[in-house]
Amino acid sequence: LGTQKLIQFAFRSYVGGLSALGISTIRWVGAERLRRPGILIVANHPTLIDAPVIMARVPQIDCVVQDAHFDNPFLGILARGAGYIPNRGGHQVIQSCVERLTRGRSLLIFPEGTRSPVNGLGPFLRGAARIALESKCDPVPVTITCRPPALFKERRWWQVPDHGFTLTLCVGEPFSVTDIVGEQTSRARAARQLTAAMREHF
Repeated sequence: LGTQKLIQFAFRSYVGGLSALGISTIRWVGAERLRRPGILIVANHPTLIDAPVIMARVPQIDCVVQDAHFDNPFLGILARGAGYIPNRGGHQVIQSCVERLTRGRSLLIFPEGTRSPVNGLGPFLRGAARIALESKCDPVPVTITCRPPALFKERRWWQVPDHGFTLTLCVGEPFSVTDIVGEQTSRARAARQLTAAMREHF
């Protein structure tokens, strides 16, 4: 948790620096919904800085990190020290995420798995839905918009609008998994229904 606090401080400084330099304006709506512990946060992913902005705001948060980062001499130390989850694929990742939530820890997941296409959404993977179903944790959606578009997948990190950009993060009411999937007995079908509902929301 000490390493997570260090990373959170670094991200807060980074986000503050972007604002101070006039590069970006960060707007939050409903951020108070992120204060309680043990929540599953799901978000769309339009920009390169979505994760740092969210992680700078939430008191404690775990996330899934690309497995290759754990082999990086610098990033690996931070990722392991922060207790982040390596994305080694398969059911192991789902179980690790569920275990964190059942311990009362918060978790950030981007259902697209990568940044969104400009002004759109990529395909949603079912991992977030499976985590919600197995942990019995209603996902809290964070809808992110960036105007004008910046730091998106098709551009380099230094290619930003001349007059800056505004990143707006709107935290919605948690999805009611029970209301969405009902008494569905097929776990695969329930995951499809919940995934479709999340994508429709975003």
